[in-house]
Amino acid sequence: MNLQNYEGNHVIIKSKSGKAFTGLADFYSHADDNANGVASLTIETIDGALVEFDENEISNIKIISADVSFAEVFADIRNVV
Repeated sequence: MNLQNYEGNHVIIKSKSGKAFTGLADFYSHADDNANGVASLTIETIDGALVEFDENEISNIKIISADVSFAEVFADIRNVV
């Protein structure tokens, strides 16, 4: 997956641990810029927390519209997970 394509979009990420996260994909980091050699994407969640995901930690990722309702987001989360 090319994480750079998600930067600047609102996304739902399902981690390989089974947790779902929703937020703005705030920052993409190329594999060459990370000490572990893996590309990563940082999202800002709805509560303002910054969460970084290495590409190999992501099971699924989906772009969602920034102007959707919470009910629509939760419906999307169910479809992703």
